[in-house]
Amino acid sequence: MLQSLAAGIACLLALAEPPTAGPYAEPKPVRLGPRTTAPETAWKGLDAQIDGLRDAMRHAPAQAEFRIQLAESLVARTVFAGSYADFDEAMGVLDPKPAVHDLELARASLLSSLHRFGDAGKLVRQHGKGSPRAEELLSNLDLANERNLPAVVERRRKAAEKTRTYASLVSLAAAVGATGDFEGADDLYVEALRVHRDVSPFPYAWVAFQRGVMWAEVAGDARRAVPLYREALRRLPGYVVATVHLAELEAEFGERTAAIGRLQDVLTKTQDPEPYGLLSELLAESEPKRAAELVAEAKRRYEVLLERHGPAFWDHAAEFFSGPGGDPRRALDLATRNLKNRPTQRARLVAIGAAHAAKDRAALCKLVRKAPAVVTSRPLADALAEHRPTCK
Repeated sequence: MLQSLAAGIACLLALAEPPTAGPYAEPKPVRLGPRTTAPETAWKGLDAQIDGLRDAMRHAPAQAEFRIQLAESLVARTVFAGSYADFDEAMGVLDPKPAVHDLELARASLLSSLHRFGDAGKLVRQHGKGSPRAEELLSNLDLANERNLPAVVERRRKAAEKTRTYASLVSLAAAVGATGDFEGADDLYVEALRVHRDVSPFPYAWVAFQRGVMWAEVAGDARRAVPLYREALRRLPGYVVATVHLAELEAEFGERTAAIGRLQDVLTKTQDPEPYGLLSELLAESEPKRAAELVAEAKRRYEVLLERHGPAFWDHAAEFFSGPGGDPRRALDLATRNLKNRPTQRARLVAIGAAHAAKDRAALCKLVRKAPAVVTSRPLADALAEHRPTCK
């Protein structure tokens, strides 16, 4: 979902201690860019921008630009704060009658962010296929589904050569990383922040997080990701998904107290169920009653999100129900739906994990046998190597 939001985040309104020492590989470099706006000021500024755009839209409802900017700002707040009710408002903002060309393309972008790829593609084809904006959206859809990657890279490389900006470089970095060239993608992310001139912390935190996800979840180098997640949170405390990813790795590397503290700090500040699920796992032995309460709350939140925006949450819900949610059969159903909707390497990895948790050997072996010939995800490669001997 985050890759398709890069352009919107780049349009956002335009510190403290070093990362904790630890046995972590240091990527090149972690800290980039100048001092940025104080995080609390940036959060308030984003909220004020949203309120101002709401007011502008009420006074000029026919102005498509106000609606587009409001929807982009709502999505950006969701990305950083896990404020998922903002998705509902954004959908309403971009649903005027009669249809307006620019709004329909903005709606297509939002639908892509919600993993409703078929609906998004249909809107693009109906409202402007061949236009630069439409071509960009189709490129995003290809990248989100890991298809036509050479063409996506070539298109974005030409765009970056023509205009070397933050937006063009992070767009190219995402595509290059998807091909398995992690060092090349990392260099592009670094360059993107070197040419960036804004003082908002949001782009800096977002790039640090994207680099961390690439190294930990695709390249399989979790230790290299830890300083990057910490940099994302240094720039933007309260960045919920970065908090979850960092806490997960800290717990894995023996820093459970730090991980638990991070998660407890964000519980009441987000609608995201993930901090509840992960914290329940960390407290399962020491505080079983508290852990059970956290699991129940995570379930409640996932049910709401699955009802409203199912495709966007099938993967994370599958991981939750495979683990602390305690319903591996449901996890496998969600993971299967997710893989059908978005046949990516991560989706296959989630499905393999769900099938293994459900002890469904037939489903597991089918997933293993149908894996792509070329695998650039190290975690998926490891999972395939683990299960292939039992699936011959």
